[in-house]
Amino acid sequence: MKIKVSRLRKIVIEEIRSCLHEADGDAATKANSLKIAALEKQKNDSLVSAAQHRASIARIKKDNADKELAASTKDEQDVQSGAVDIPVTESDSIDEFWPSVARAAGSYAAGRLSDKLLDEDEDHEGLQETIKKINGKWCLLSKKSNKNLGCYDDKSGAENRERQVSYFKKSDK
Repeated sequence: MKIKVSRLRKIVIEEIRSCLHEADGDAATKANSLKIAALEKQKNDSLVSAAQHRASIARIKKDNADKELAASTKDEQDVQSGAVDIPVTESDSIDEFWPSVARAAGSYAAGRLSDKLLDEDEDHEGLQETIKKINGKWCLLSKKSNKNLGCYDDKSGAENRERQVSYFKKSDK
């Protein structure tokens, strides 16, 4: 049976350590138990410290919530008592208010839609397929293997197939 030199060294070192440990006897055992006790004390101290930090964070969050509630209650009382003067001009009529709300809502929705379309475009760029016209039909081809993934009469059919392929690729991950 062959033993590598490095393995033999490890065996010899382990044997020497065990002999030294036996020679040390109770001193080594005491040292180890003291180390373990010190580590357990550090662990308990860190657990107490973590609990104190969580409690202080909870107090801060509660204080901030109480301050926000008090401020909003004060604002509401000021508005109800008439202490706050809200200027109303002739252009602030109700007929002009709702169209501005509709415009704001429309621009928000358009922004969300454009974000979604941009996200789809980014996903579209990362696909590993190409659409080419072959023999009068639109075919979806894999970029890596040039494998035909389907041919369709119009380009929209190939694009739909491309979306299906990308969906299944994402769902596999």
